[in-house]
Amino acid sequence: MATFVPAKRATQYITFVGLVDQANTKLLKSSATIAAGDFKVSIDGGALANLGTLPTVTPAASKMVKITLSVAEMTGDNITVVASDAAGAEWCDLEINLQTAARQIDDLAYPATSGRSMVVDAAGLVDANAVKVGPTGAGTAQTAGDVIGDTNDIQARLPAALVSGRMDSSTGAMAANVMTAAAAAADLTTELQAGLATSAALATVQSDTDDIQARLPAALVGGRIDSSVGAMAADTLTASALAADAVTEIQSGLALDATVAKAATVSGETAAIQADTDNIQTRLPFALVGGKMDSVSAGLETDAAADPAALGGAMPATNTRIAKIDWIFSRLFRKKTFNKITGDHKVYNASDAVIAKHVASDDGTTTDETQAGAP
Repeated sequence: MATFVPAKRATQYITFVGLVDQANTKLLKSSATIAAGDFKVSIDGGALANLGTLPTVTPAASKMVKITLSVAEMTGDNITVVASDAAGAEWCDLEINLQTAARQIDDLAYPATSGRSMVVDAAGLVDANAVKVGPTGAGTAQTAGDVIGDTNDIQARLPAALVSGRMDSSTGAMAANVMTAAAAAADLTTELQAGLATSAALATVQSDTDDIQARLPAALVGGRIDSSVGAMAADTLTASALAADAVTEIQSGLALDATVAKAATVSGETAAIQADTDNIQTRLPFALVGGKMDSVSAGLETDAAADPAALGGAMPATNTRIAKIDWIFSRLFRKKTFNKITGDHKVYNASDAVIAKHVASDDGTTTDETQAGAP
């Protein structure tokens, strides 16, 4: 049976009272009439409210009235019940105040043997030694400190909280035959099967393996795959990767004549070749004209030497050699006429203009030879 000493906070409370008869205040009212609203409750001085459970005369036709306060009505430090006969004049008013506590008498420790006292320290803790731990007539004598030490040890080996109501632990080992067919759920079996390689998957793996083997040498050479390098990425062949004997091999394979071979360095010989090339370029035209080099003969262009004796000084001495050659060509190959009757000679240029003539007098004793202009 639950105890109600003292009244416990936030815990249902039941008590019995007697109502004084208004007709004779020396007596309690038998079979009191109680209506809704006759009993009200106030929590810590708050507003009065009707009790959730209407008090009743218990047992029937007696002077005892049973009052029941709910958990909510008991959640406070001072619970005050006020009773007043609102409908008639049967019984006198009544007021009851209950001061709640966190613990009740049943919560307190007590010695198993009557008459024995307990030591309580300043903090209100009971100081006691455990004479034994275990069932009656057995067990080992231990102190409370021993029990606390063992409890702390157990707590250190347990998870801080449960997961879905169970301890979340890692299984380090299982005894033989612990994992039975009944223990394996259907989804576990499916998961295991999904993770296993099927015969079709193994066939694919075997095919891929055969393909890889076909593209690998049958054996390693010096612990490495003997292969032919078809291509290399940019900057793959670095100076550190090139051995000294490889450099010697490359140099011996270069085509060098005796003169180049005697050069102190390749860079020095290259500089000499570059200088010669620059010199040649200074003596060549920048571009071809009609597929040929366009050049000028300095002698023909500027020489104003005396005329050849065969020309008899017919050309001015100031003409260039080119003009002279052109004049000679015109004298030899341009059109000319001869008058058999008068003996006159005339020479024409490309425009049929007279550029030279030889005219005889009427009696043929004298001649006049003139040059009209350059051809």
